[in-house]
Amino acid sequence: MQLPRCSRSGDIIEYMLVPQWWMDCKEAGRRSVEAVRNGELKIKPENHVHTWEYWLNNVQDWCISRQLWWGHRIPAYKVVEPSVPAEKCNMSGEAWVAGRSEEEAREVASRMFEIPEKDKIVLKQDEDVLDTWFSSGLFPFSVFGWPEETEEFKAYFPTTLLETGHDILFFWVARMVMLSLLLINKLPFKTIFLHPMVRDSQGQKMSKSKGNVIDPLEVINGISLDGLIAKLHAGNLQPKEIKRSETVLRKEFKDGIPACGCDALRLGLIAYMRQGRNINLDLNRVVGYRQFANKIWNCTKFALDKWAIDVDGKGTPFVPNGLQMISTGKEKQNLSTNSYLIDFTDLKWEDQWILHRLSVACERANSCFEAYDFGDVANAIYNFWLYELCDVYLEAIKPRLQPSAQSSPSSGEKGGENGQNGEKNLTNGHADAGTKAEKIRDMRCAQEVLFACVDRGLRLLHPICPFLTEELYQRIPNSPSKFESICISDYPLPVLAWTNPLLDVSMQQLQQIVGHFRSLLAALEIPPKVKPQGFVLLREEAVAQREFFTETAATMAILAKLKEVQVITDQPPEGCVSDVVSPHVTIYLRINEGVNIAQTLEKLKKKRTNLLSKLDGYIKKVNEPNFDKAPEAVREGALQKKADLEKELQLLEAAIENVTPLLNKTE
Repeated sequence: MQLPRCSRSGDIIEYMLVPQWWMDCKEAGRRSVEAVRNGELKIKPENHVHTWEYWLNNVQDWCISRQLWWGHRIPAYKVVEPSVPAEKCNMSGEAWVAGRSEEEAREVASRMFEIPEKDKIVLKQDEDVLDTWFSSGLFPFSVFGWPEETEEFKAYFPTTLLETGHDILFFWVARMVMLSLLLINKLPFKTIFLHPMVRDSQGQKMSKSKGNVIDPLEVINGISLDGLIAKLHAGNLQPKEIKRSETVLRKEFKDGIPACGCDALRLGLIAYMRQGRNINLDLNRVVGYRQFANKIWNCTKFALDKWAIDVDGKGTPFVPNGLQMISTGKEKQNLSTNSYLIDFTDLKWEDQWILHRLSVACERANSCFEAYDFGDVANAIYNFWLYELCDVYLEAIKPRLQPSAQSSPSSGEKGGENGQNGEKNLTNGHADAGTKAEKIRDMRCAQEVLFACVDRGLRLLHPICPFLTEELYQRIPNSPSKFESICISDYPLPVLAWTNPLLDVSMQQLQQIVGHFRSLLAALEIPPKVKPQGFVLLREEAVAQREFFTETAATMAILAKLKEVQVITDQPPEGCVSDVVSPHVTIYLRINEGVNIAQTLEKLKKKRTNLLSKLDGYIKKVNEPNFDKAPEAVREGALQKKADLEKELQLLEAAIENVTPLLNKTE
């Protein structure tokens, strides 16, 4: 015989049958299912509707008694005196009544059991308390003063949205709905949004005994490994559990947890919303979002510097005029004295493209918010800030926003093509701006578009990162449309006039070309200080885009970190390695200058050997008989790493194949 014992105290557990209070849930369950079916109550994501119907169509009586000291005491009273006739008692021979107070219960007992002398009735309240879920099920209306008809109750009940975890859909959410329907005959809310369950990086449920619980405050403020272990020992875990938990901590957080801030944690969790029913929280991703927040800070700091440029040499400050002046391209509005009239056609290709991408980001964010796809909201805003605004647009406009751009020498003057103040450098490869007024307007265009991007970009991000965006919003220049605080500002909407899908397609091709240049440079391990010459060979259908690629060649060189890029329609000079971008576009890098080809080839072959060794290890790992039994996160990680190594090996083989002929020519 084995005695059951409490895992914490070691006390013997003795099972006892005791009377309990129960609630009949069949009618309330039926009404709750019907509310979802007829659309009165919506559940997001909708795949949880099946779970809702399964539970409530098969709902059983609910035991609401708990033998605890803490909780809402059950409002049930046993009649101790006088004696109640047996036919009016329950199966245990007891007479019970319910009431909001002992006085109310005494009134009920007097009527129910026909006891005229109420003062002689002696009651004893049940010592049991209500199930926690019953008490919390009253939350939607009890907080507003129910059962009293308070002003708050009339104004705020029912609410609009409930957000909670899917793991308590039945325990809490269904109970709130059932109790609200029974007690008030109304649904407590219109929509239920269920977020995934947060687990550790290995997909395990967080548990104190496992030592894998992540405290949000520790992620926000940071904590050392010693601090984590000290906190573990200060708890009430058993020595065996402490030892196991300490092992996990030393493995998972050997350097402690870096301070990431509240916004990075919020962004990380929301970005994880695309993962499904569970969030396998990897703190390295949260650290990555902290770096993203730093990127936004630096981007805004860059913009503040550029807005402070004395464009016309008269000390005229930059005053953003909103986007009315570049909203349609058909109107020129009278602006303030310190502003310049700007037509949409005055905007350079990079200005028009970033406004298009900003409008796309606004449309995506708004539609995803409405659909409760918060992970896609975060992804759309993240991509706009990082990959479009910072990586492309800022680099493209840097030459236009040089402080001396408005007074730079003309194309034929000293400074020339490669001079520091040369016209070609300062205008980013665009046609000669001509007059000083045109140059000033060109700079003003860049400033206005940059302001539009930063202003709207901050407002897009604000619901996710409120602290960072409020701080930066207060620093950007005041405009006629600026709000006192970002938290009361309008959420940005898409602008139809900015839509330019044809330019967007061309830019996608440009970015694809830049990506291939960068991959080729990385594969050849060419150091950053060496900037080779690049060529873009266009064939057949791609020749029609020669004008666009020629106009954007200087920007291509900046983004790819090359000396220059030339657009050609015939074969490039000798000493080049190539990479095929598409059937009609091929890129070339001229590496016969400034690059030791023999040394480069030797490095590539050594790297291939190391890569093959790593790949072989992962191939063996995924082919092990027990691989399918490993945790899902481990399996996905191994398969992804194997795929990445195979792709890297493919690029490396192509690079070796390209460089080998060059070595033969030099020997």
